[in-house]
Amino acid sequence: MAVVNVDCTIRIGYIYNATYVSTNITAVIAYNNSCSECICYGFLSTVPSLYAGMNCYTNNKTCALFGSYLSLSAIKIDLNSIFIFIQQPLSQNTTTESIASSSSTSTIASTTSPSTTVSTTLSPTTLTTVSTTSPTISTAASTISPSTTSTTTSATSSPTLTTGTSTTSPTTTSITASTMPSPTTVISTTAISTTSLLTTSTTVSTTTAPCTNRFPTQVTYSTGVGSGPYPVTVGDVDADGTPDIIVTNYKIGTVGVLLNAGNGTFLAQVAYPTGITYDTWSVSLADMNGDSKLDIVVGNAASNNIGILLNTGNGTFGAQITYSTGSGSHPYSVVAVDVDGDSKPDIIAANYYLGNIGILLNTGNGTFSAQVTYSVGSSPFSITTADVNGDGKPDIIVANTGSDNVGVLFNIGNGTFGAQVTYSTGNGSEPYSVVAIDVNGDNKPDIITANYNAFNVGVFLNTGNGTFVAQVTYSTGASSYPYYVSAGDVNGDSYADIVVANYWADNVGVLLNTGNGTFTVQVAYSTGSWSEPYSVRVADVNADGTLDIIAGNYYADNIGVFLSNCG
Repeated sequence: MAVVNVDCTIRIGYIYNATYVSTNITAVIAYNNSCSECICYGFLSTVPSLYAGMNCYTNNKTCALFGSYLSLSAIKIDLNSIFIFIQQPLSQNTTTESIASSSSTSTIASTTSPSTTVSTTLSPTTLTTVSTTSPTISTAASTISPSTTSTTTSATSSPTLTTGTSTTSPTTTSITASTMPSPTTVISTTAISTTSLLTTSTTVSTTTAPCTNRFPTQVTYSTGVGSGPYPVTVGDVDADGTPDIIVTNYKIGTVGVLLNAGNGTFLAQVAYPTGITYDTWSVSLADMNGDSKLDIVVGNAASNNIGILLNTGNGTFGAQITYSTGSGSHPYSVVAVDVDGDSKPDIIAANYYLGNIGILLNTGNGTFSAQVTYSVGSSPFSITTADVNGDGKPDIIVANTGSDNVGVLFNIGNGTFGAQVTYSTGNGSEPYSVVAIDVNGDNKPDIITANYNAFNVGVFLNTGNGTFVAQVTYSTGASSYPYYVSAGDVNGDSYADIVVANYWADNVGVLLNTGNGTFTVQVAYSTGSWSEPYSVRVADVNADGTLDIIAGNYYADNIGVFLSNCG
């Protein structure tokens, strides 16, 4: 036993599995009266099984603690441990018991005047930088005010976090540590503690380097020579849990089904007749007869009707049943959705040459009532639905190619709709495609159009009550002629991105959402020379958690699948 005149104490916390645990170890530093010699003592206040030793550093009058815990039931001090030493004044004599050192670990310690933070790192691959309190000190890109201590630790090593923890008097100490286990990942941990509470808050965040070639390779699947695949859609028609591809082959009057083989590859197309040549123009999927299987709904433009092919099981389909949309109507777009709230999908058609929208209500067994029409003006080419005014009913959004605008028809209940409200897409723009999705994170669906003759996509943000601000446009490239637009979160940041089929440019373009409903410059992915992609969809076809791209390459007579290269 030894009694010494004590000038200061050190309270030491410990790190275990990258977590600050407690401060149940107390050590005492004793100096002689001249302060020219440092004498280290240690005692254990609550952990009697911990054997510890103190090394003295006479140049800066500090001590470093080493130790091992023999019971293995709690703390284990090893090369991944870090200790923060805080000197505090002590005004009384203290009796301590000297304990021999039992560790061969190398330690680096430093300190300055009272209220100083010293960082000790026991990992041989870690670089530690300590900035101490002075009126204004700039260290390691940090500026510290007079009453704050900041320690920054960075390392390139294994994924073990390097973490600092400190205890001071009334001031607060903030420690930030960064460890980079690989060139593409940054892990940050922040620990904050005070003397009175001795609590620690830890935050871990991970950032992955951006993917620069998200869709590197197209794999194509034939739809038949001279088929002219136009619109594609995606859905699980054989109930195996993987999305299949359905495409209308415009030139030969069929609808093709390509079943997913289970890994993002597809079986050879099985085609079902739907009409005459240069006829079948659009496609939608829904359970039309309540048997829990997805059926096919097509718009046969030249035949002036809607066709329904009921799913007979395992992704096979029966003969088409047709419903007239009127002489000379040319239904260029069709959507199946419940508009009257009876839980049965109804049919909405864009009758291009008649300038109207047709509604066919489901009678309950997969048959439909006669069409009711709503005028929209000139050449409605594409339709979609969304609840744009938040009343729980799907409204209709239509791209009017001949009028250079998009129209919104509010659902007023029971499957009836109000007069169209229009928003300009620009003089001579010719919007060929429209989609509705929330792009700015306010939970209100916005509108995106593919403006064919303006070589851009237009974004209309929802103001919150179903009205929209003026269009903001994003270029798809000179003479690109964007024909079809789709949207989905292709980069995993929870914001919907834009994917567009640029038919004359022979590519699909991806415009990433910056997070507030604005978009980056388009990145284009080739669909092949003279492929002329007329349509595009996004879906996760290989079950890796990321959206892939499916394109209908009209002139190449194939379906192109771009699997995402970025998980």
